[in-house]
Amino acid sequence: MADYVGYIKTESGLKTGLQKLKELERRADEIGAENLHELMRVAEFKTLLLAGKLVATGALARKESRMGLSHLRGDHPDQDDKNFLGSIILKKKKGEIGVRFRPAATN
Repeated sequence: MADYVGYIKTESGLKTGLQKLKELERRADEIGAENLHELMRVAEFKTLLLAGKLVATGALARKESRMGLSHLRGDHPDQDDKNFLGSIILKKKKGEIGVRFRPAATN
């Protein structure tokens, strides 16, 4: 995550990170547990894997930089209120992460 979805994000890095996360996800069923502590670690791994995929997917969809250092895209360094003033909504359904954009309410 630090290498591909870390401080400065790029489309290439995010896509590479997602590929690596998908490979880990594909192999997740190979992990076993022999006691409750290991079972907890397996559950933690699967939760972190999903969180990583959500972060990378959302960052890939937001082609701008916003909120200071919170979301810094090296390939899109400027804030783009015309196209991205609002929220990226992620929803996992049938194993896939759907992405949509909800514009911010303007008064």
